[in-house]
Amino acid sequence: MALTIQTEILGQEATSVNTYCYLYEPLRVVITESDSTATKIFIELEILETSNHLTVVENLVKYGEYDINSGQSLSVDLMKLAQQHHDARVYKYSTVSEITDNTIGWHSVVSKYIYKFKITSDITTAASNVVKLPIIGGRAFPDFVPTVSSTQSLTEGVLEGVNSFNRFKLYPTFASSLALPTLQN
Repeated sequence: MALTIQTEILGQEATSVNTYCYLYEPLRVVITESDSTATKIFIELEILETSNHLTVVENLVKYGEYDINSGQSLSVDLMKLAQQHHDARVYKYSTVSEITDNTIGWHSVVSKYIYKFKITSDITTAASNVVKLPIIGGRAFPDFVPTVSSTQSLTEGVLEGVNSFNRFKLYPTFASSLALPTLQN
């Protein structure tokens, strides 16, 4: 009676350690239940504050519920579940100054929520956790690298070496960099 969780894309991370990923990139995991009498897989979504990972914002029990066949594994894209909760198609910035603001501007780069996926079955009730902090955005397919480190370039300008701060005079701009998600909030 145990769940096994493996990523479909070699090199991606799906562990209980908080790591970065892109909100608009797939994070497909294969979930296998060792007990052949299991019929359901459940994914509970625990939403934590990024600024204080000990604060639980919301706990959505059975956010994902899947039927499985005896002895068969299940493939799920965890970022699709995060996108549904995140409501990623809604932008809540009325001015550029809100994006460049030091207190809330980081919400335009990194999700204000850490997503903890608690995966169980109708037989295995001890949860296997996958914890992710999404970066808002995605990458072009040729730029895809399975893991996302804290040194990842966040804009095309940085990636291509373009200095956008001197390009648009008198227009507010901002620069941001990622912190190690496991060392600090």
